[in-house]
Amino acid sequence: MPTIHPSHRSETRAALRALVLLGAACLALFWLPLPQFADWPQFDLKFRLALDMVAVCLAALIFAIVWSAPAGSAPRGAQLLASAFLGVALLDGLHLLFTATVPGYDPANPYALDFSLASRLLAALAMLYAVWQPWSMRPLSRKARWHAATLALASSVAMLGLVLLFGTGLRWPAFIEQGADAIGPAVHQRWVLGLLLVLLVLGALRLLSLLRQPRQFNASGFLGATLALLANSALLLHGTGSTDPYLISGYAFKLLAYGFLYQALFAETVRAPHRALLARTTELEQARAQLAHDHQQLQAASAQMQQEIAERERAQAERATLVHQLSDLAANVPGVLFTYRHDADGRPHCHYLSQRAEAVCGLAREQLQADIAHLMARLRTRDRVQLLRAMAESERQLDPLHTTFRLPHPERGLRWIEVTAQPHHQPDGGVLWHGYAHDVTRTHTDQEWLRLADKVFEASESGIFVTDARRRLAKVNPAFTDITGYAPAEVLGRSPKLLGSGQHDPQFFARMIDTLAHQGRWQGEVWNRRRSGELYAQWLAASCIRNTAGEITHYLAVFTDISGLKAHEQQLDHLANHDMLTGLPNRRLLRDRLQQAIAYSQRNGSGLALAMLDLDGFKPVNDAHGHAVGDKLLAEVALRLRQVVRADETVARLGGDEFVLLFRENHGPLPLERVLQTVQEPMQINGLRLQVGASMGVTRLRADNASVEQMLQEADQAMYRAKGAGRNRCLLFEPVVGLAPCPAPPHTRLDAEDAGSP
Repeated sequence: MPTIHPSHRSETRAALRALVLLGAACLALFWLPLPQFADWPQFDLKFRLALDMVAVCLAALIFAIVWSAPAGSAPRGAQLLASAFLGVALLDGLHLLFTATVPGYDPANPYALDFSLASRLLAALAMLYAVWQPWSMRPLSRKARWHAATLALASSVAMLGLVLLFGTGLRWPAFIEQGADAIGPAVHQRWVLGLLLVLLVLGALRLLSLLRQPRQFNASGFLGATLALLANSALLLHGTGSTDPYLISGYAFKLLAYGFLYQALFAETVRAPHRALLARTTELEQARAQLAHDHQQLQAASAQMQQEIAERERAQAERATLVHQLSDLAANVPGVLFTYRHDADGRPHCHYLSQRAEAVCGLAREQLQADIAHLMARLRTRDRVQLLRAMAESERQLDPLHTTFRLPHPERGLRWIEVTAQPHHQPDGGVLWHGYAHDVTRTHTDQEWLRLADKVFEASESGIFVTDARRRLAKVNPAFTDITGYAPAEVLGRSPKLLGSGQHDPQFFARMIDTLAHQGRWQGEVWNRRRSGELYAQWLAASCIRNTAGEITHYLAVFTDISGLKAHEQQLDHLANHDMLTGLPNRRLLRDRLQQAIAYSQRNGSGLALAMLDLDGFKPVNDAHGHAVGDKLLAEVALRLRQVVRADETVARLGGDEFVLLFRENHGPLPLERVLQTVQEPMQINGLRLQVGASMGVTRLRADNASVEQMLQEADQAMYRAKGAGRNRCLLFEPVVGLAPCPAPPHTRLDAEDAGSP
């Protein structure tokens, strides 16, 4: 029974077994040759009388069992059907009265068959009405029950009148078509039987559809009764006389139909309540036993009652305290606690908002609870769309809601609001969120600054590294790798000492750490070594990062490669202190070196001599061959002079064709003669053979001339006097005798008093 609902299967199996037997009997009656009961009239009358009496009794029982059922146990459909069967019992009784057992009764009289058809028609109409209407367990009122019974009796009386009316001469044509010994259904009776068959077929179809639905009543029993009445009507239509075996057998199917109805209504009105009563009785017995058990335990529990009451009062007090604490918590948390609901049709409701709603959102709490659209209207379009999309996703997936949006505050400007909520599905199809919303503007701003700082960290052209409190590298930027040549994986977790050049002693770094610990920052020039081994100078600015407890958690260092700057500084220093043409020290560097040499000689007691040299014959060469040749001649003279002096001695150019030589006398005799000879040697410049001479004045360091200006002045005086004395010579300044010739070769000597005259 694949199409029958499981709730009908047990009852349907029993009905099917009876219907199978009924169908087999029908086939036997239709196809097997049966004897005529006319040969045994006494048996025929007694048998029919017995069957009619049973039918009347069953119809009366159907009425009685439902009518007498306790109030509320008989469904409305059963009460209507039982009321109709009161009329069925009356009509079947009238049929019984008109049987052949009544004295003077004519067997050919069709009244008996008319009463039988009327009872069947009333039963079929009542069954069709009962199963076609919704089967309701709400019983009829007392007044409605009497109305139904009265209507059934009135219907029976009406049918009785019709039968008697047709029986008094208003019969249809061909009412009696056969003789007295072969009475068959008249034309009007065949029409009634046809109508009856149609009604029963409709009822059977309706019951078959009900069998596919959950059980409301015993539809299987009703279906069995309907099919039995169908068989009864078919046999009656097939019969040819009062003693025909088809008509006699039809009585059995009529009784079977009444039996099905009785069983179905008995199950609905008596058996089911009886079973419920038995179940209630069993429950009552169990309840009595439980009551006795509970009574025994009541005495034991009474001792605990006072303690439980005290504990309950204490729990209530704790609950009140907890509620008060929760209320205070909701009022003092920095954000807003809320309960928000979406109905199944999408309508929003804000059930609860904590007291901080107005401070966070800038709208009155009552206004927000009345209509959340006030808040949505304040949002910018992008934020509103983002919020609605996040809520829709949370509602669809029942995932936690977590989103952030911007909210213009009337007093505090644009604020960032973060919402976190947990959705809960509701039985009516809606979704309820319990959540928390708070102002995260400061956090968002901090995050923006962190992102900006991270971008600066990554994009900075200066090397940046961060160490932990133990000074282990924790993070480096790309510029660090560009400058040092070390990839992050090579240095993270290691000490910055791996960058060390060895140019600084341990005390240098100890002072750096001490300064960081006391002042929080340090900066200075540090020499480090690249991964390639190249030394380079960097300008390092370091600072320490402390936590709220004042403890150092990290160190931050920013450094710049100043190798190019150092080279540029050296270049500038060289340009500032050297002659651009010859590369010799200029007047500034000469004065500095002379000052240092004077101080050194005074400390160590060593000798010091200063010679000033001026070229003889340079101007004619420069005028004759141009400045380019003159410049090359000066460069050649400078090169020759550097070759004469030692590495720790100085050759400088003061300007024009004037040179200064600074000698240390602890190396032996001064090479003054070799200087003059070197300058006088011919030189080849641009294919020209050129030769110049030199006039030179020399002074020695003494106690009375231990100054840069004094020694330069004395050497200058001696040089000019040598030039005036005939050139290409050297004069030595003596403070007592004036000017004296250099040790070799001898030259003219001048008094010290005349040394200042030209």
